[in-house]
Amino acid sequence: MQLHVGEMLTEEEVRDFCKNNIAYFKIPKYIRFVKTFPMTVTGKLQKFRMREMAIEAMKDTSDRNPKLTD
Repeated sequence: MQLHVGEMLTEEEVRDFCKNNIAYFKIPKYIRFVKTFPMTVTGKLQKFRMREMAIEAMKDTSDRNPKLTD
């Protein structure tokens, strides 16, 4: 989902929206905001690349936060 220019969104707002619209076990534990998504030449999202980026981000935060482990 992309925000319009000048709009803001917080992790808590995303969680509140999910609590009211989906089952509790489907609410994401980690929420990360990005400026752009990796796309193929034909304009499709590269899910495998987003997964790799999320794993790298989790590794970076686990170095700073000992609670997060693989």
